[in-house]
Order: sequence, then C-alpha cells, then structure tokens
Amino acid sequence: MAAAAARRALLADVLLFGGRGLLVGGATALIAVGAGKIAGRELSWEWVLGVALGLGMLSGIAWAVSRRWSRDRAAAEVDRALGLKDRLASSLAFSERADAGSFESWAVEDAEAIAGTTQVARVIPLRAEWTWGVWPGLAAAAMAVGIWVPVVEWDQKP
Repeated sequence: MAAAAARRALLADVLLFGGRGLLVGGATALIAVGAGKIAGRELSWEWVLGVALGLGMLSGIAWAVSRRWSRDRAAAEVDRALGLKDRLASSLAFSERADAGSFESWAVEDAEAIAGTTQVARVIPLRAEWTWGVWPGLAAAAMAVGIWVPVVEWDQKP
C-alpha cells in the first residue's frame, strides 16, 4: 500500500509540475516568437513552440521525480491523512526488523488489515490545476503570432 501511495504521489506531482512546465514553455514560446517578429527575424515558430513545450514538460517531470516519496514517507502521509496515528509507518519499521516480537507482529497484522481497506485515491487525489487550462491558449497564441503577425522591417524608409 505504501508503494501504491508513493506511485500515486509521483503521478500527482507529474500533473502539478508538468502543467507548470508547459505553462512556462508556452509563455516562453510566445515571447520568443513575438520578439523574433519585432527584431526583424523570422523564427520557425513550430520549432520554438515544440522545443519550449517539450523542455517545459521534461523539466516538470524531472522536478516531480526529484521529489519522489519513499515508502516510509508515503506510509506517514497516509497515516496523517486518515488519522491512523502512525500505524502504517510503525508497521513498516517493525516489518524490517529480524527479531520481531509479538507486539511487532500484531502491529504489522493490524496495519496489513488497514492497508487492505485503504483507498489511496482518497488520500492522494489527482488534480489538474489551472495551468492545464492556460498553456494551450499560450501555445495557440504563439502559433497565431508565428503565422499571422508580419515581421517588422526596420531598414526600410517610408
């Protein structure tokens, strides 16, 4: 159960930081394509947008992986969220001991019974935040600027 909670927490962080990375990538692409048009240079908006969004998503995934939960932390978070008073975290510690006594065995059995009924989705919800609704608009704006905004020609006199 702790491993499942750790995996779900990783997925939740990928959703969180991936959306933020895509938002930054979309904004960066829009600024780069617009600045290229103003500077009088035609940038390939397709490449700029693709690279910016790709790097943004990869950086978000990397950030999520760097914050990955251990089994101990996942058990502690489930304990905290469900008010289990460290039953799962303690059972993990007891199960790793070679010389477990009767109390430790009882604690492990109790935690296994609780873990069988625990719904990890209740403890760690998967939510896409507002960034997932904004970054497609920024990407569309970068595409629109790349397609329809003309390049400024600074060298011509009127």
